[in-house]
Amino acid sequence: MRKRLLKPVALVLAVSFLNTQVLWAASFEKSIVESLIKYWAQGRSVSTLEKN
Repeated sequence: MRKRLLKPVALVLAVSFLNTQVLWAASFEKSIVESLIKYWAQGRSVSTLEKN
């Protein structure tokens, strides 16, 4: 009886673990993209200041 109950529990745990990994990766990528955009914007403002 215990083994039959263990499989779905393990499956649910695995799925939730994968979901958290995917969410974490997505938020991590989003933060990287945002920092790149900020860096690029800073570079743009610096280059426009140098031109003037």
